[in-house]
Amino acid sequence: MAYTVFISYEKSDKDVADKVCSAIESRTIGSRKIQCWIAPRDVPIGIPYRKAIVQAIREVQLMVLVLSSAANDSLHVINEVEEAHSKGITIVPLVVEDVTLDDRLEFCIAGINWLDATDKPLEACLEQLGDSIERLVSRLKPKPERESEEEPETPPKPVPPKPKPPKEGEMLLSNVKAFFKEYDWKFKEVPEETTLRTGFKGKSGSWNCIARTHEDKDIFLFYSILEYNVPENRRTAAAEYLTRANYGLRLGNFEMDFSDGEVRYKTSIDVEGGTLTVAMVRNMILANVFTVEKYLARLNEVVFGKAVPAEAIKEAEEKTEK
Repeated sequence: MAYTVFISYEKSDKDVADKVCSAIESRTIGSRKIQCWIAPRDVPIGIPYRKAIVQAIREVQLMVLVLSSAANDSLHVINEVEEAHSKGITIVPLVVEDVTLDDRLEFCIAGINWLDATDKPLEACLEQLGDSIERLVSRLKPKPERESEEEPETPPKPVPPKPKPPKEGEMLLSNVKAFFKEYDWKFKEVPEETTLRTGFKGKSGSWNCIARTHEDKDIFLFYSILEYNVPENRRTAAAEYLTRANYGLRLGNFEMDFSDGEVRYKTSIDVEGGTLTVAMVRNMILANVFTVEKYLARLNEVVFGKAVPAEAIKEAEEKTEK
């Protein structure tokens, strides 16, 4: 069976997820029924749950996210959304509760139009959701369904050579590179240093990034550095804004060099006695760039004299909460 839509939800929202599934599967494109993949219904017997979910996400073309406070706090929902986002799968959020998005979720769906079911009857939203999914599916080229018959034997593929182990003194850096390659995020290596240079472009602007490891101390740092320096006469106002922004941040902090006005955001981790995994690198870097994106637009207004720090920080944080 070829599945088109994956439904991601937290188990406490199962009733809503089942209604979403029914609403979508009542639609057809021509003679073809739109088929959803939803757990636990579509998890094959004898297949590990996580493996079945990963395989399903890779086969579908759309994901519907039932977004509630429980889903926002659910690690498995966040992992599903990140997997879909990394594969370029279209995500359609159905918001059933007002929530302040987890940083990892917001990175994946911040620029997407949501279907808001918090201020209208769910049934009306499900009808609208069905219409939206039907339109999206009609524009997609269906993926071929896997053959159920046993395929003829083919010669075994040659075993590729084992990848070369990281150079001595570059164990941490090797996993940082693995993250960038996984996301097709281009970077440049700094000769004779365990440092990578790259950049990021968000809705509020673009900036430079540096990933640096201190292999002897088991420390990884990631910096986002603004492309401009704050003029001397605006540094006090910028410092107030950045200090207000830092208060309450869970990971990382803004820094400004008062001597030249350079502004950067730093996240770091000490993995002494442990292992720096690719997942840890991903979480650190995505949290970094999304935090800069959250505060950059209002920082620009403060730096160029268009806003005062107290009002600007309030606007930056209220905008995210909406």
